[in-house]
Amino acid sequence: MFGPFSKEELSKKFEFFRSSPLGAVVNNDGLVQPINNLSFPRNHVNIPSVNSFVDAKNFTTTWDDFKTVANFFTQLIYPVKLALFDWEKAYRQIPTYPSQWPLLIGQDLNDLLYLDTRITFGGRAGCGSFGQPADVWKEIMENEFDLIKVFRWVDDNLFIKLENANTEMTEIVRYSSKLGVQKNEEKCLEFSNKQKFIVKVLAGRLNHITYMLPQLRAYLNSLYKWMARSQYQFAQRLAPVEVLEDMEIWHAALTSFDKLD
Repeated sequence: MFGPFSKEELSKKFEFFRSSPLGAVVNNDGLVQPINNLSFPRNHVNIPSVNSFVDAKNFTTTWDDFKTVANFFTQLIYPVKLALFDWEKAYRQIPTYPSQWPLLIGQDLNDLLYLDTRITFGGRAGCGSFGQPADVWKEIMENEFDLIKVFRWVDDNLFIKLENANTEMTEIVRYSSKLGVQKNEEKCLEFSNKQKFIVKVLAGRLNHITYMLPQLRAYLNSLYKWMARSQYQFAQRLAPVEVLEDMEIWHAALTSFDKLD
């Protein structure tokens, strides 16, 4: 992001440009992430937003969600190892076309302007604009290394290999760097028997487990109904008989379950 500039300075560079309000959020790591509010103004008849001209269907990308990953694991019949690769500041690694720059101007509270030349947070096309090159990168990784599968959820990537395969994450990182893709040092993890992906450890919550044990889905209704009746989420209450009976079925199924049988 370049700036700040005055309106007069940018007018010398662009015959036409459009500014949108700059915002910010604090990430989990404590760093501030700027947001260009390309949806402003909303529902204004005479001043359409930048996002209103963008059709997200033109920027499709893949999404390996929990159901996709869980379905894959239900088909496994042999031990595997898992590793994680996380893009460093994913959107900011992908440049935008110079022809788009006049519409990616951010304006702060002092009316100063900033030119954003990377995929911005707040743009309707952002996810797909990042996802398309990320999909290509994923296919290259699957083709280049001895892997069973790579799953991608935005910038988080789950690498899966056979237990005795020689592929190491250090090799993947080295090759990825040659392609210009930088990793997040803290979130890239070597191959192991268990990893955290899509926020949850793959063991998951009860509703996640039903993807692998669908017969247990019928024994969640009483629990959900009981939870929905409560106005105070953390209040201690006695569970109804039907909830206890269903949880006994869950407990018996989970304690006796062995995927390798």
